[in-house]
Amino acid sequence: MKPLRHPRTPVIVLVLLCVLVGAFQLRTSVDLYGYITGSEGYPRYPVGFSSRDLSVWGGRGDSLAQAGLQTGDRLVSIDGAEVRGLADLHTPLRRKRAGDTVTATVLRGGVRVDAVLKLEAASSAPGGRRVGTAMRNLQSKSGQPPRAGAPSAAGKKDAAPGEAPRRRPAPLGAAETTLLIMTGILTVWFCCILGFFVAFRRPADVLAWEMLGLLLGFGQMVAGETGSNYAWGLAWTLPATAYITFFSNAWPAFLLWFGLDFPDPSSKKRFAAWLRWPLTFAILLIAGAKSLGTTGAVIDVAAFTPVNQFSDLLSPWFFWVTAAAIGIFFTNLGYKRGAMTDPDGRRRLRMLYAGASVSLAPIFGLLLAARIWGGSNFIQWTPWTWIPPLLMLSLFPVTLAYVIVVERAMEVGFVIRQGLQYALATRAVFAAQVILTAIVIFAALNAASEEDLRRPMRMQLFALAIIGVLLLRKAAEKARVWIDRKFFRERVEAERVLSDLGQQVRRIMDTSTLIETVASRISAALHVPRVELSLSPMGVTASGVEIEIPLEAGGRNLGWLRLGPKKSEEPYSGSDRKLLETVASQTALALENHRLAGEVAREAAAREFFNRELEIAREVQERLLPHRKPAVDGIEYEGRCRPAQSVGGDYFEYFMLGNDSLCLAVGDVSGKGIPASLVMASLQSSLRGLVFGGIQHLAELFEKLNELIDEATARNRFATLWFCRIEPVSGLFTYTSAGHNPALLVRSDGSFEWLDVRGIALGLVRQADYPVGAGRLLEGDILVIYSDGITEAFNPAGDEYGEQRMLELIARNRSAPAQDILNTLFEDVTAFAGAAPQHDDMTAIVLKRV
Repeated sequence: MKPLRHPRTPVIVLVLLCVLVGAFQLRTSVDLYGYITGSEGYPRYPVGFSSRDLSVWGGRGDSLAQAGLQTGDRLVSIDGAEVRGLADLHTPLRRKRAGDTVTATVLRGGVRVDAVLKLEAASSAPGGRRVGTAMRNLQSKSGQPPRAGAPSAAGKKDAAPGEAPRRRPAPLGAAETTLLIMTGILTVWFCCILGFFVAFRRPADVLAWEMLGLLLGFGQMVAGETGSNYAWGLAWTLPATAYITFFSNAWPAFLLWFGLDFPDPSSKKRFAAWLRWPLTFAILLIAGAKSLGTTGAVIDVAAFTPVNQFSDLLSPWFFWVTAAAIGIFFTNLGYKRGAMTDPDGRRRLRMLYAGASVSLAPIFGLLLAARIWGGSNFIQWTPWTWIPPLLMLSLFPVTLAYVIVVERAMEVGFVIRQGLQYALATRAVFAAQVILTAIVIFAALNAASEEDLRRPMRMQLFALAIIGVLLLRKAAEKARVWIDRKFFRERVEAERVLSDLGQQVRRIMDTSTLIETVASRISAALHVPRVELSLSPMGVTASGVEIEIPLEAGGRNLGWLRLGPKKSEEPYSGSDRKLLETVASQTALALENHRLAGEVAREAAAREFFNRELEIAREVQERLLPHRKPAVDGIEYEGRCRPAQSVGGDYFEYFMLGNDSLCLAVGDVSGKGIPASLVMASLQSSLRGLVFGGIQHLAELFEKLNELIDEATARNRFATLWFCRIEPVSGLFTYTSAGHNPALLVRSDGSFEWLDVRGIALGLVRQADYPVGAGRLLEGDILVIYSDGITEAFNPAGDEYGEQRMLELIARNRSAPAQDILNTLFEDVTAFAGAAPQHDDMTAIVLKRV
């Protein structure tokens, strides 16, 4: 068993639902108890009013004639108060008693008619008000409402019009009283307590919620509908009516889901699981329609007549949908029992199957028989044909309780089983203490109230009463100490401590603290002097070890939990072992988390070191790029490089060669990141060394540079380079290219030229020839040298920036200074790319002769 976490939201929902259901059920039970103990004071109308349109549909004996009413009259008001809904109809009864009279105003043929109705005792309904209502409610679920004038629960017919009324109400028989208590109080309370107990123990378990819905619905179905809640006030009546009607009709859906998921919702062993959703939809549709119609009728019957007509239309199908849901429930229990290999699981399924069969089969057979035999209502039959099946319904929640708690089908009774006797005993001591204390105080007050008793005697009596109360308190404390020894309270405490420990170990982040905490808490809880946690998976069991549990997580054995004998010399029980296995499992998980956290920390440290090294490389690369421009008369120029990563492989350069030549270069090394930056650094140093070494001709310069790059780099590394030398005075320039993009020359009049010479990239082959081109810059001419990161930039749609877009932008801005043109170019590329990531380094030099 794994310890359960208690998520906040499900627990809050459970608390609210428990409070509301408990309050409603308490009030219902009080009403029912009052009826059972004094039903002759509970009033009822002598005539029946339809819950669909508030029309008069019948009466007992000659009650219709005596009141001056006719079948079909529609009720308008009671004692002058307008009646629109069932709440208006039932509220006057809360202020009346049997024998009182009310004035009913009805509408007959468009004419208002007043009638005086003498209220009868509720028990005058044959078979009792609650039994009759419950049976009508149950029968309506099968799609067969009771027939007017049908025999009553007592097996006798209501008096037809014109017959003499009975002289006194029919008595509430022993069988019917037993049925009221079993179905209306005991069963429904047992269902609520069991459902909420399981849900609170496992709030994150879908099976627990299915069981809660099943038990709430089953309890309301068995209890039936009293109608007393219609007069509670709308704040209570509306939610109570919606709750009763919905759950009493929706319980087959919960039964269906419970049968498919029990005992393991994650298991794939299910029969006809595909029917889950269509049947659930059909049941919830009917339940929702009935709930909406009945709840709405509380306020206004006429407004919700269409909804109730729709639900009446669906009611005949409810029997068959319910039959299908119950059939799938039983089929899945049998199917899983045959497919399961675990003997304990098969035994639990067998018990649940047997208990459900005994409790549900009789009433289902009764409903089926009533439907087949001409649509007759089984409430018309002799009570001993339908009272036993109804009483047997109470066995279903009892079966669930036995399977869930005693047989531990959902592992919710672990601490409960061993602490139950202790809890009952301590509560009994407390109750006895309260009762005896009350008796002593009452006796003292009664004796002291004697008129002829003197004041000193009264003081003595009060003193004796106080001494008696103190003696009772001391005796209760001794009784509790004896119970603690008798029922082993420390065992319950040990189980609670170890269960809590299983939750706590996951929050301890230090391995040594974890080991120390687990060992000390186990030792204190179970009174074991020797507790060892060995983190060696290959450890050998030492002498004196009584129990040994592996620490396993992720399929790996991380160590062992070893315990010596207890101080009491008692053997370790099965519950002890299960708790220790839980603690060991959580401890192993925590140890594995510590190991993973350590690896993450080491990886983070290595990543931090790498990032620092990368930052240093970025700073070094930035220093390799030119930071100062030599001032040249008649020439404006500006360069920029934006790497795609922290460091890149693009390169640009400008420097003066003597006093009469300006050298410009833009290069692009294959790849990105640190490897490309290293090749770039080698390219820069080699170029500067060759130029300042005295090589003047550009073809010779690139041939030597190619040889140096070929020797310094691997075969899969190469570089492209565009280089030119300009004479500022004359504007003459020469240039060459090693596989680089052609430079763009835009004249002052808007004409342009691509400066392209075909040379192979540096480092690809050992020997290569590099042609040289020449030209002249005139005033206003612009030279743009760039890398392919500019023209091959992509936007989110996959479109390329392209050379044509760049050409048009330079031509439009040719009157601007060189620095502004460069800024505009980078801004335009950035705006074009938008949210698309930069996939390559972007580098450009813009030169303008002024």
